[in-house]
Amino acid sequence: MWKTPGQRKILVKAIDDDSIQSNIASFNIVVREGMPTVKLDIAEKSINVRETITITPKHSDENGHVKKYIWQYTSGNSTVIDTADTIAKKFSWPDSGLKTISLQVVDDDNIVSSPAISKINVGLGPKPKVSITSSLSGFIKKSITFNAT
Repeated sequence: MWKTPGQRKILVKAIDDDSIQSNIASFNIVVREGMPTVKLDIAEKSINVRETITITPKHSDENGHVKKYIWQYTSGNSTVIDTADTIAKKFSWPDSGLKTISLQVVDDDNIVSSPAISKINVGLGPKPKVSITSSLSGFIKKSITFNAT
């Protein structure tokens, strides 16, 4: 077992019961890190305040399985670290601005992936419109009532 990834050369020699030795045989082996990988299905997106977005990661681990998700994102002025075991996650923000979502996964060997990043631009949404259907007149010190849509 190797502790670091890389290419290794293996030399093998056999010795029998009569102490006769074989020629040396060799082969190369590539030791891979076995780090899990993760990608988010949304790299960049624009939404409005209070809209919900669902982000679903795609993950893999070539020598085992993913056992934990570490989500990191902004909420207001705070950074939230969420270790929920759910794959898809819903997000909604009460404030506007550029939001960053990061996800790392941990495999069954406790190896942590590189982070996958998603940038969400949260806008205020369309401006409300007002329309008054007719002209009005009134008197000093008297209330005026009108309909607007």
